[in-house]
Amino acid sequence: MVSEVQCQYCYNAPAPKEQFYETKLFRVLVARRSFADGHIIIVPKKHDPHFYGFSLDELEEFGYLVKKTSFWAMRLTRAPGFTLLMNDGTPEVADQDHLEIHVLPRPIGSQQFKTIADAIESENKDLPDEEVEKIVQQLKNLMQLPQV
Repeated sequence: MVSEVQCQYCYNAPAPKEQFYETKLFRVLVARRSFADGHIIIVPKKHDPHFYGFSLDELEEFGYLVKKTSFWAMRLTRAPGFTLLMNDGTPEVADQDHLEIHVLPRPIGSQQFKTIADAIESENKDLPDEEVEKIVQQLKNLMQLPQV
């Protein structure tokens, strides 16, 4: 696990070369390992691998940044839409021990996104009604529990 002292994204780290925008709580970077033209990464300055760790202020600023960066990334690349991906998790399930939110402009006819769609489609499975009902009930029950 990388500590906050060593993390390139955290408050006390100098701005990475890829950084083009910064707020009080977030850094916004050009993706060095870009999946698509205009690929942007939003990272919180607080060292936390999980989205659910966001405070209300972070959620508000995050929403603002997604709106602003997706608009400009789409405009820069002339894409009519975008895909939002989030890498949430500790090193057991993620490359970094830091939350990353990726904004990917999605141009018309993009083969990169066709490849992703094909990969997702190949892994999709149709759930029977009974399974859907069971999962819906489980999630409804969990949503009633207090967050810790």
